[in-house]
Amino acid sequence: MSAEAIFAQHLVNGLLLSGIYGLVAVGLTLIYGVLEIVNFAHGEFYMLGAYFTFIASSWLGLPYYISVALAVAFSAIIALFVERGAIRPITGRSFESKVLGTFAISMILANTVLLLFTATPRTVRTGLAGTIEFAGVFFSVERVLALLAGYLAFFALHLFLQRTRLGKAIRAVAQNREACYVVGIDPHRIARLTFTLGIGLAGLAGALIAPIFSIEPSMGQAVVLKAFAIVIVGGFGSVKGAAVAALIVGLGESLVGGYISATLKDGLAFLIIILVLILRPQGIFGRATRVL
Repeated sequence: MSAEAIFAQHLVNGLLLSGIYGLVAVGLTLIYGVLEIVNFAHGEFYMLGAYFTFIASSWLGLPYYISVALAVAFSAIIALFVERGAIRPITGRSFESKVLGTFAISMILANTVLLLFTATPRTVRTGLAGTIEFAGVFFSVERVLALLAGYLAFFALHLFLQRTRLGKAIRAVAQNREACYVVGIDPHRIARLTFTLGIGLAGLAGALIAPIFSIEPSMGQAVVLKAFAIVIVGGFGSVKGAAVAALIVGLGESLVGGYISATLKDGLAFLIIILVLILRPQGIFGRATRVL
């Protein structure tokens, strides 16, 4: 394989990682921007999305695209219950209460899945085996579909936030919660919607990655750490910043892992954090409490 083909392969792998990291990070920053809660359980919802896909496709024998849709739907349903029972009671409390609350949710979800499925890694078979050739480079169908679906979700989210009444309401609550009462926007309803949307994006990321990597109860821990790094680099609360930072981290990891060392790529996101905190502490897009 030529050097150009190898570079193209790394580039596509990096774009895939960027899409997955971005879906998790954007959901995380949406929740922070509206609820002002740093959701330490976000990685577990990513993991649940993967397991829901496994159950639907491997146990129930459903087609992969239906399994993905069901995984997102079930993740959102669980998010509704979690928001009502655990998130809403700690909204408005101290930062420490929010951290402990979301950390407790993380422990409950992770250990419940560990109890039900054990620590044995699982794989998802989609029936989409095969490769696509482009410019002399071969890509697996599953990776291409995950890549396209991830970026399509980004585009749909952008349109939702910018063009719809609910999207504008989410942005309004993130910018000025008190003023929303004056114009008839219910911040509690918007908070519930935003939490469900953010968790749905994490579930989608887990569903898309399930056929590509093995799934296990602890799979969300590494991803959520990178998602936090991406959110910090992009600026807390900035959707645009999270998307750009995810692209930087995903491509950087793929290129570092391919050309330098696979053991160094996992530390790249945190090296970027250090550089950003030194050069631009507020993040790439500055205003950390706005959903842009």
